[in-house]
Amino acid sequence: MTSFKEGELRFSFGDEWHAEHFDRPGAAFPKGVSPVDFMAERAHELVLVEVKDPSAARARVANRQADTPWKRTYVSDCIVVPVEDVGKALPGCSASRVAP
Repeated sequence: MTSFKEGELRFSFGDEWHAEHFDRPGAAFPKGVSPVDFMAERAHELVLVEVKDPSAARARVANRQADTPWKRTYVSDCIVVPVEDVGKALPGCSASRVAP
């Protein structure tokens, strides 16, 4: 199992997943590329994970709209998944809140 902390959340990827913290400090990316937080893959699936946590202790007040889902236009399909539903969206994975 691979586990990563992103802000106040911990993500765990089961043994069937190969996961990497993609935007780690010091990583170099081409100009104009905005990397996601994690990349995870298994036999026939690649998942790019970008974490947005408006309930985090350090989140700006303007981002704390609990009844409005976070949205952004993407080139490909994407889904917004609450922390408690990560295991449903990505079988064998989980996310939990940790102390800030």
